[in-house]
Amino acid sequence: MRFTKYCTLFAFFIIGPAFADGGAAESGWTEFRHSSGATLSHPADWRAVEIPEGIQLWPPDAGPVELVVVTGMQSGSSDPRAADVANYLDASMFQMLPGLTRRDPPRDVEAANGPGALYQYSGMFMDGSQGACDIYVTIENGVALSLSALAPPRVLASRSDTLEGIFSTLELGVPVAAGATAQGGTGAANSDDPRLVGMFAGESIASSSGVYVNTQLVTVLNADGTLYYGAQSHFNASDRDIDGNLKWTATGNTAGDVESGRWSASNGIITIRWDSGEQSVFAYGFEPDGTLVLRDPYTRELINFYSRVR
Repeated sequence: MRFTKYCTLFAFFIIGPAFADGGAAESGWTEFRHSSGATLSHPADWRAVEIPEGIQLWPPDAGPVELVVVTGMQSGSSDPRAADVANYLDASMFQMLPGLTRRDPPRDVEAANGPGALYQYSGMFMDGSQGACDIYVTIENGVALSLSALAPPRVLASRSDTLEGIFSTLELGVPVAAGATAQGGTGAANSDDPRLVGMFAGESIASSSGVYVNTQLVTVLNADGTLYYGAQSHFNASDRDIDGNLKWTATGNTAGDVESGRWSASNGIITIRWDSGEQSVFAYGFEPDGTLVLRDPYTRELINFYSRVR
């Protein structure tokens, strides 16, 4: 599993509250939407703010050593209780806060769109005081969503019901462009960036154990909101004996597959609703030469470059 940026979550340790609560607390809960499309609900008297890593939440009585952060990142696992998830979280905690350890297996918790798991850590903070960290994890459409809360044990225990309630509303969602229809509709593409209309070509290269694969990628974004994506792979494989002499070699091509769907874009985010029913979301940008750059919308890791063909 690729929890590649999970450790950034702990960099906010012991920073104190960033906001003072202004005004009386209101009853009920309110929804917060991240620019990536992710949503959650929280008590009306809590503060929520978008940060580079995701969403930061502040209760009205936040203490000087308290942190609640929601993050999202790509995941190769579909089970939040999987061993690779647990091992990574344990290793990250040991690296960032070695005084906190996990003694019990993760506990099942309710999540909005699938199973959820709660990992609980406790021990000593770096200043010698008692500390605890609860990490709620769910995995939706290949993205691991987590809510992590760091505080003294007594404070964290007093907020457990509220934190679990917030986590149960956390959903990946998708960004919706202004004027977009729920079903994709027909007519012009829902986009605030005309540079996206056109044909773009890219490639993906992989090699392992004598096998080299080059995949040519072509994406067509039409002005009417339709999209076509094609990929064809060319491979070269070989094997050598212990003396380095070539034993055999093989080359070939895969059939060119074409997928179709509809696209929309807004605020640097492009959303694709494939005809298969699946959905893809990317952050995008353009190089000075017109090259289209796609990135993970949550971690901002580079996915690929696409040169404009027309």
